[in-house]
Formats: sequence, C-alpha cells, structure tokens
Amino acid sequence: RTGPRGAARRSHAWRRPERAAGEHTGHARTGRRRADITDDALAPIRADNGELAAALTRLGRDRPARPELLDDLAARVVAHLCAAESELDRVLAREAAEPGILHRRNAARRHIEQLLSRLKAVDPAGRRFAELLRRLTADLRAHLAEEEEIVLPDLRSAVGPERLAELGAAFERRRRAEFAHLRPG
Repeated sequence: RTGPRGAARRSHAWRRPERAAGEHTGHARTGRRRADITDDALAPIRADNGELAAALTRLGRDRPARPELLDDLAARVVAHLCAAESELDRVLAREAAEPGILHRRNAARRHIEQLLSRLKAVDPAGRRFAELLRRLTADLRAHLAEEEEIVLPDLRSAVGPERLAELGAAFERRRRAEFAHLRPG
C-alpha cells in the first residue's frame, strides 16, 4: 500500500484517533467497546509471546534442567511459528502495509529453527551452548518484538474486530494442536 496511511504505519506512527467523551464505540451485540474486542482477540498471541520470553529466561538460568527446558522451549517456539505462519501471515500477505515483512518473517523463522537444532546438538553445559543461546534469545526476542510492534498493529488496522477475533482463536487452536503433536502427554 502506498500513501500517507501506509507510510505512517510503516514508521510506527499510526495510532487510532482518540475518541471524544461519550462517543459510541460499543459493539451492537455485546455492548463491549471495540477496543476491548480487539485487545481480547490478540490476547492469545501476546500471551504466547510472553510465555516464550519467560521460557528463554528459564533456559538461561536453570543449567541443570537445560535439556528438558530446551525440549519444551523448542516445542513452544515451533508451535508458535507454525501457528503464526498459517494463521497470521496469510492475512499479512494480502494486507501488509510494510513491504518485505513476510520475507523477513520467513527468514527469521528458518534462522530460529536452525539455532534450536544447533542448540540441541551441543553440550548444555558448554560454552558453545551459551553462545548459541545468546543468539537464539536475541533473534527470538527481535522476532516477537516485530510481531508486537508491526504485525499485530497491521492486522488490527487491516481487518475488522470480528475477523481479528477469528484470527486470534485460530492462532490459539493451531498453536495448541502443534504443541500437543510435538509434546504429547
């Protein structure tokens, strides 16, 4: 997209206009404010981003439990990436305001998966593990930040609240299914 709206969104300056006091922002069927619906729709994605960040922190701190924590983190990351690719990126492909975002996301996804594989192949107590974990932490946190700062706002502005709620629910279903497949039991 081109024009002032697209340019503003790419520069992260796009924001919803503030509503005047008393202006109707409700949803006809539920009486909930449109912003509440939008925030609720994105909550599963944001919650998963927070869980991934916390799992990275645990992996870095709890050296004796690293093999188990790495297996859990890898399953969580792969489930998240798969759900984001199948549910969010297909909408971004049609609606993205920022050129190149899908290419960047796909490259980051491949790189993160490679780092996870390399981490699993080295000694969790070794120096190489610590180096790879630092790289994974930086890359995954950058990927999650881009999701929070660019992807979710783009989705919020591109689709209506009902469609956004469908996307959030579809993301969560897909993420849970992928995680259950990777970590049965």
